[in-house]
Amino acid sequence: MTTSLRFSTLELCICRPAPDLPDADFRKALRAADDFLAGCAGFEGRELLYSASSDRWIDLVRWASPDAAEAAMDAFGHVEALQPLASRLVDATMLRLSRLPELAVCGKTAGAGDAPVYEVIAYRLKPGIEDADYRRTLDAFGAALSAMDGFLGRDVFRDASSGTWAEVIRYADQPAVDRLGPVVMSLPEAAAAMERIDAETVELLFATQVRSS
Repeated sequence: MTTSLRFSTLELCICRPAPDLPDADFRKALRAADDFLAGCAGFEGRELLYSASSDRWIDLVRWASPDAAEAAMDAFGHVEALQPLASRLVDATMLRLSRLPELAVCGKTAGAGDAPVYEVIAYRLKPGIEDADYRRTLDAFGAALSAMDGFLGRDVFRDASSGTWAEVIRYADQPAVDRLGPVVMSLPEAAAAMERIDAETVELLFATQVRSS
């Protein structure tokens, strides 16, 4: 897995640029964000992804603490070079989530020839489902995934204030996604997890990495 095992907080942004925002301006602002984040206390790393099938950008920003993430967000809106990202995004989902390290699963290490594919999913549970019950379900699901060839790893996150869960799952490449998809969906552990999720709240994207820092 490429994700640091030390970070505690993830800021997840799923969005697309406004139609009238020139692509060159958008990409320039993305590069400016790298410089801004590198100077922020508590910044642990960033993975910028793109989902071609849905034309969405996915920004995964890792922080040492919620306070570090909050301080950076307060400063973000005051940086001129970042304004295309602050005010010119549409269809945006923005979440600040706590990592649940006990539910992290490591598969094999990505090889030199791999082109990892990310599955990013956000959702809420059905009313009445207890967090402890769902954590046990995810733990069993992760154990079933861990030995699969082509599975690189999974991190699980939760926002206690909204009850939103998120998972970032990594596969070695698109053929691994195509091969493992039917296998994973046939697992009883997968069925148990899906039974507990409110399907109407699910946002699911497959994406590839544009760059990381």
